Amino acid sequence: MENKEIAYLFVIISLIVLNVGLLISNIPGNKITSKEVEINSNCNNLTLEETSVCLRDWVITFYNYTIRNDTIKDLEDIKLNGGDCFDYTMLYKKYLDDLGFRTKVDPIFPDNKTEMGHSFLIAWDKELSGYCKLDLLDVQCLNFKKTLKNDTI
Repeated sequence: MENKEIAYLFVIISLIVLNVGLLISNIPGNKITSKEVEINSNCNNLTLEETSVCLRDWVITFYNYTIRNDTIKDLEDIKLNGGDCFDYTMLYKKYLDDLGFRTKVDPIFPDNKTEMGHSFLIAWDKELSGYCKLDLLDVQCLNFKKTLKNDTI
């Protein structure tokens, strides 16, 4: 192969790699916005309770309760169109997972399953020193008391 052919091949491969990168970055949920970077830095290195309250205070700035289908939505979609308990639960889950906390989504439904259900999130830290329930804009946390050997109940 001549140098000219190698140069053309290099350009073609570079364009393919660039286009694939652009396609991947435009998949919903793959874009990292400056607001997401800000929220991760503002709510980083805090206790579970402080982090949960920090995230809730951020969500308040764009909160718009709107019943929607239970599908995973990106941040911009929720900001633009609102969301319901499922959407805000999944948003909290994403950020708490990203910040190193453990999470579990708890959906609850009536027995007849014809009525709407509800979702909320339970989060705990790695040390299991407490947990928080995040439910739309409500944050309730419980910290476990560390007992000494001489303590009595």
